[in-house]
Amino acid sequence: MNGATRPFFGWVSDNIGRENTMFIAFGAEGLAILLLLKLAHIPVMFVILSGLVFFAWGEIYSLFPAIAGDLFGQKFCHHELRCAVHGQGHRLPAGAHRQHRGGVHQELGADLCPGVAFDFTAALLALFVLKPLRARVVARARRMAPAPAGGGG
Repeated sequence: MNGATRPFFGWVSDNIGRENTMFIAFGAEGLAILLLLKLAHIPVMFVILSGLVFFAWGEIYSLFPAIAGDLFGQKFCHHELRCAVHGQGHRLPAGAHRQHRGGVHQELGADLCPGVAFDFTAALLALFVLKPLRARVVARARRMAPAPAGGGG
């Protein structure tokens, strides 16, 4: 799911905008995690909802480098992607250690609830902070761009 999401959200972003796509993806992930916490005991729901979580999670790999390129220039796209990949590596070992100790459901909620809050916060920030910021940056870049040379004809 995580691999299929990249071209899908790239296509969605091309049609409705990067920030709108982020709002949808982060909101869907937050909702899917909440439902997963409530319904993980039902095997079919566990499979569907965990798939949806990973589907929404992969959106960062197509949209974050693109928006970093829009805001800061193309040379920053690769660095942004590397930071996104390496920034989440610490969560898996910590969760595995807590699962090994027991109390999986309670510990799972303790691990995932902050993620839900971050997802919903990121969804709102994408729409109400990032979208106006990018619009201002793009407008300023257009104003500062040199006028086309020559006058045809």
